[in-house]
Amino acid sequence: MIRNGTARTRKVSTVFEWLANFIEILFIWVPRRFQIKTTHGAVKFVKDKAVALGPGCHWYWPWTSTYIEIATAEQTHNLPTQAIEIQGSKKPLAVSGVIVYSITDVLASLSKSYEVGDTINDVGLSALMEVIGAKKKAELLQERQNGKLVRSLTVMTRRRLKRYGVYVERCSLSDFTSCMPILNMGEGGTVTPVPALEDE
Repeated sequence: MIRNGTARTRKVSTVFEWLANFIEILFIWVPRRFQIKTTHGAVKFVKDKAVALGPGCHWYWPWTSTYIEIATAEQTHNLPTQAIEIQGSKKPLAVSGVIVYSITDVLASLSKSYEVGDTINDVGLSALMEVIGAKKKAELLQERQNGKLVRSLTVMTRRRLKRYGVYVERCSLSDFTSCMPILNMGEGGTVTPVPALEDE
């Protein structure tokens, strides 16, 4: 009786496995509908082609296509604090920033960059290093007050991110002070601020 019961159980399991596989295969041949919100866009990949999609209802065939969504509305990205050496000063600056941007070309964002958020971060950090590291302390203080520093950062990041379908509205500073860099083995590095630049 026990052997017969075990055999029946195995047969039932086999039938259910076969049925599940059949349903899965059948399901990928059925077109599916998806909806994109007004704050998003998407790219549908059909075989070897990519098609940009705007807000609304769309269809795709799982057997030959897939899609990726991305937020296109205005959003922000925080640039982590970096220790930047400036001309004529023994103390580096602890500088961080905020990029306000929107995605204007979803096809470029999803096809020219593996992860557009990482690209925005790297481009923003390189802009901070180049713009601030090339100036003296007095220049930085003056340009920070008259807004020229923010304009320079915005122009540079906007130009470099354009090819990735990103429009930079503004790149501004959120932290700007003298610092003492501390090496943290295993973490790469952290920054400990010391008295502000104006108080030196």
